[in-house]
Amino acid sequence: MKNRPPNVFVSSTMYDLSDLRAQLGQSIAALGWRPVMSEHDSFPIDPDQSTIENCRRNVRENAEIFVIAVGARYGSIDAESGKSVTNLEFEEARSRGVPAYVFVRKDVLAQLAIWKANPDADYSSIVDTPRIFEFIDSLRGSGDTWTFGFESAQDIIDTLSRQFAFLVQDALEVRQQTRGQDRVLAELHGNALKIALQRGPYWKYRLFATVLEEELDRYVNLRQEIELNLASEQATYVHLDSFGDWIQDRTHEAGRLAETMATIVNDYLPQALAKDGETGDPVAIAQVARRLAQAWEDNARWTLRCRAARVDERAERVVFLLSQLNSNMREDTWEYGHTMLNQIDQAIQAPDTGELVVVKLELTLTVDTEEFDDEFELFVREIGF
Repeated sequence: MKNRPPNVFVSSTMYDLSDLRAQLGQSIAALGWRPVMSEHDSFPIDPDQSTIENCRRNVRENAEIFVIAVGARYGSIDAESGKSVTNLEFEEARSRGVPAYVFVRKDVLAQLAIWKANPDADYSSIVDTPRIFEFIDSLRGSGDTWTFGFESAQDIIDTLSRQFAFLVQDALEVRQQTRGQDRVLAELHGNALKIALQRGPYWKYRLFATVLEEELDRYVNLRQEIELNLASEQATYVHLDSFGDWIQDRTHEAGRLAETMATIVNDYLPQALAKDGETGDPVAIAQVARRLAQAWEDNARWTLRCRAARVDERAERVVFLLSQLNSNMREDTWEYGHTMLNQIDQAIQAPDTGELVVVKLELTLTVDTEEFDDEFELFVREIGF
């Protein structure tokens, strides 16, 4: 338990909103919360990091609530990303699931529709760059962030007072829901924890889909390595006289990987979900999703190991086709993990027409060996194994 008030990170451009920031800091402190602001002496600074790195790190480490005020100036721009510091701070907060409250000056907000209709017009009398409008539009278009207009600091303070009260009420409800749920709290976080605690319609399937998508997304760089045919594994040199044994070992590995994924989906997942009407175990469901994602990683790394083999040029085509054996299984699992939740939510939200809504949650795992078998047989005849 943290024996201190929650941290409220205040983000905005400095020069055009400095007075507003000062009032916000005082009011947040008066509400009993702790303002985290870069102009305060208490703002932790790492002298070895740049201004942008310090700001993002403080959002990452110290922001429990994120308040952003957007005025008429875009602010300092990060040379690497081309985005403003305020923009990067917001992205950092959203990536961590921090509750975010967005405020935009009303006179700037009023011009947004005009800018969208005529983006090439001159808006220099209103903002320092049209990128302000692009940023605001991205905030409003994300679908998960509410935008409040403001004319004065008091407008923001009044809104935050009400919103903080709602936040406290939500926290009290979660506290009630989590009584006796220590195991769930230790294993789950974010949206997955919310689904497990609230247990709405089809919660077991939504929980599995949510955790699977989150876990698979950890391997997005690994997936990109495969798509771009990058070489991240150490090269392995396979001599021709041992090539047959090497191929046999790799195909056996591929078979075991396929069997593992099938066992996870066909045996462990139904056990965790339990039969319709039964309670279901949220921790077990999450563990199965993580194990399936790990099996995806195992398959991906097997592909990269195959590609890292250095062989006689006559065997290169065989090795390439070998590395493709599990491509269908790998891609189907990735697609499965990134479409299931959307299918479930669409079915839940569909109008009740009396017709049965069918959501296909089946994962088909296939290993296509025909082309590889033909090529290997041709190679064997040519070499004379």
